[in-house]
Amino acid sequence: MGNIDKYVKLTILLPDPKHIRSRKENVAMRSTKDFLLVVGGFLLGFILGDTIVKEVVRVLFG
Repeated sequence: MGNIDKYVKLTILLPDPKHIRSRKENVAMRSTKDFLLVVGGFLLGFILGDTIVKEVVRVLFG
């Protein structure tokens, strides 16, 4: 059983070179998706909260 555990740990630590690129692409896709979600949410919040922001700015700095 010990040898199997070592082999599993090695395969986890040292992945197949073919999978490294796809993993990097997956990370890039995930971060791009998160970025688009953040930007989209920010824009949506900005459009919806535009009147609130204007009111707050008017109250604070008006």
